[in-house]
Amino acid sequence: MASDDHTDSGPRREVPLSAEKWKSFFDLDGRILNESEVRRCVFRGGIDPSIRPDVWRYLFGIYPFNSTEREREVVQAELKLRYNALKARWKSVLELSSADDERAKLCSPAYLQPAGDEFGGQSAAEVDGKSSTAPVDDQFVFLQMQAQVYAGRQDIDIKVMKKAIRVIDKDVPRNDRDHPYFKGAGNPNLRVLRDILVTFAAFHTELGYSQGMNDILSRFLVTLDNEQEAYWCLAKYLERIHIEFMEEGMVNKLETVKTLLGEMDKEFLDFFVNADMADFMFCHRWLLLSFKREFSFKEALTLFEILSSHHLEMCSLEAEKAKRKEEILEKERMGGEATERMEVVINDEYTFELFVCLAILHRYRKEVMACPEACGLYQVINGLSQHMDMQELLISAEELFFKYCRKSVADCFMEVEGPISP
Repeated sequence: MASDDHTDSGPRREVPLSAEKWKSFFDLDGRILNESEVRRCVFRGGIDPSIRPDVWRYLFGIYPFNSTEREREVVQAELKLRYNALKARWKSVLELSSADDERAKLCSPAYLQPAGDEFGGQSAAEVDGKSSTAPVDDQFVFLQMQAQVYAGRQDIDIKVMKKAIRVIDKDVPRNDRDHPYFKGAGNPNLRVLRDILVTFAAFHTELGYSQGMNDILSRFLVTLDNEQEAYWCLAKYLERIHIEFMEEGMVNKLETVKTLLGEMDKEFLDFFVNADMADFMFCHRWLLLSFKREFSFKEALTLFEILSSHHLEMCSLEAEKAKRKEEILEKERMGGEATERMEVVINDEYTFELFVCLAILHRYRKEVMACPEACGLYQVINGLSQHMDMQELLISAEELFFKYCRKSVADCFMEVEGPISP
């Protein structure tokens, strides 16, 4: 579907997705009629904070875009009950399997103890029991039974869980402590953060817990202010990007940044090679945390949702499919076999976040290449944090994205996204 996303002067940014615009996407049954347009709007301008929680429930997989209002009520109740059952299970197992001398430390560490009456004891994100939008009583009871069965079937490796808890208890006390949501001794939101992380680690033993997951979760928790929804957003998000928390996955991603830089600026790549920084490890934090520490918390939320819209990636995939379709039709016109190469093979490694990395490097190329040694180079790169223009980088990243796409799908990209600027 064509759009006017690109002008003669290049890519442009737009205002955040508004409440009025968001409301216009729904039909009478509560279904979103145009998922691709929602993603385009999010990519172009982010989301107005007043509707961010609602949009994120779709963007991060809690609700299907084509679900009705009634279907979402059932989904919400089911996910809520499942999370509560999972959390109750690991807490029970931990309590029963811990010796007296370690029980208090593992079950209720000192940093979670209330400090006076500042917080009133319970986080607003902790909402247990029956939701006001839950299905009718009989269905609620059935869902509750299903949740208990679901939790009971999940294996728990107590040794792995205890190891994860010890690491989590090092990260949670220092998680975004300057943000009002987590600020203050004994803040109950820290307990919610911890419970979600332990629940995830306990029932995802292959991935477990790794440092950085707390940073990802804090965005979900601050935005949604709901324990159960934050858990499922985290779980679904990590399901998609889990390979990046494994050494091989991140190494491959950094190698892709290196490959793209080599195609776009060979001289700049040679500089990093000669400086013995060809592993591009300085991009590791950028990619793992979606640039969270490079911008203010507010800007980082916007960038996170823009990257998570996957708008350009999905459009480029559609453009690639259109190109393959044209090739097949051309073969038919030339008398070739219509079935030849009907299967479309898409390379989805080149995500937009990689081009944000390239945009940062491109913007500060002069400063970086002025560094005579690796030590000074790291100092320059680390010094960029909180001093970059996000909107400028997004425009540059999109230009670089199209520059790369031009080599393969530019001729038909306009069929799904609009004309590409010269």
